[in-house]
Parts: sequence; C-alpha cells; structure tokens
Amino acid sequence: MCALIILGFDGSIFWAFAVQPFEEIVKALPFRSLARKSLKEFDMSKADKLMYD
Repeated sequence: MCALIILGFDGSIFWAFAVQPFEEIVKALPFRSLARKSLKEFDMSKADKLMYD
C-alpha cells in the first residue's frame, strides 16, 4: 500500500507511512481469525504428535 501511494498516486513518503497503521489493522484481522480457528482445532492428540522425546 505504501508503494501504491508513492508510485501510483505520486504521494509523499509521509502519507505512505501515515497509512501503515491502518494497513496493519487490515492484515491483523484475517490472522486473528486464523489463530482462533487453529486454537479450537488443537487438542491433546496433536500436542502428543509434537513431542519428540
């Protein structure tokens, strides 16, 4: 998104980095739902598979 603002819209670097927190929020939403889904699916049998003793 920063590159789009600078190269596409000929914006300044200030505006490109000012948008960065909003870009991080947009990226965090899918990762949060993916993390919740993986935590729901994780159980003791999958934890035993991770043990290498």
